[in-house]
Amino acid sequence: MNMVVHEPTIKKPTNPIGDQTWMAENLNFDPGQGGSGDYKYRWSWCYDNKKKNCDVGGRLYTWAAAIDSLKLANDVENPIECGDRKYCDSLPARIRGVCIEGWHLPSRDEWNDLIMMAVDTANAGRIFKSLTGWVNGGNGTDSLGFSALPVGYYQDNGKYYGAGGISRMWSSQSVNDLFATEMGFNSNSNGFVLNFGVGYKSFAYSVRCVKD
Repeated sequence: MNMVVHEPTIKKPTNPIGDQTWMAENLNFDPGQGGSGDYKYRWSWCYDNKKKNCDVGGRLYTWAAAIDSLKLANDVENPIECGDRKYCDSLPARIRGVCIEGWHLPSRDEWNDLIMMAVDTANAGRIFKSLTGWVNGGNGTDSLGFSALPVGYYQDNGKYYGAGGISRMWSSQSVNDLFATEMGFNSNSNGFVLNFGVGYKSFAYSVRCVKD
C-alpha cells in the first residue's frame, strides 16, 4: 500500500528580502499528532479552534512540532532527542522542521539578518507588521512585504491569547529543556515593537519558513 504524504504548500508568492527569501505568510500545515499511545499529544492548533483563523493567519505550533522532533528522533544515522522538556545541544545548523522541502525553520542569526534589512531598527517591528489587524494603533507599514499578522498564540492551559495584539514566531534555537528562542511582534504605536524572547516549548506560536 502506498502512503500519501501531505506536504506544506505555499499559497502566496515568496518574498526576497536582502539575501534571504521568506514565505510571505505563516505556515498553515497540519502535521497531525506527535508520539503514540499514552504519549500521543497534539502538535498544532487553529486560534480558538476555528479553521477560518488558520486560513487567514496559519496554524500555531509547539516548538517540538516546529522542529519536527519525531523526524529528528527517528533519524537512523543521527537520532536526536529534542523537544519539550528535552534540551539538545547538537541540533543541525539548518533544521527543515515542519517547513516544505527546500525551506527551513529560521535560526536566530537569520532573524537578526532580517531585522538588519529594516535599516531603521528602532522601528523594525512596524516595518515588518501588516497594514491592518493590529489594535491600539499598532498597524505596520509592511514596507518589506513580510506582513506579520497579530494572530496570537496558544497556551498549554488550553486557552488562546493575544489575537489583534501579538505575533510570536519560533526560531530553531533551543535555550534549555523548557524554552526556545522566539521572535515577538507586539501592538504598539511607538518605537521598538519587535524583540527576541524565550517562549515555552509547550506553547504554540506561528512558523515562518526561510528558503535554503
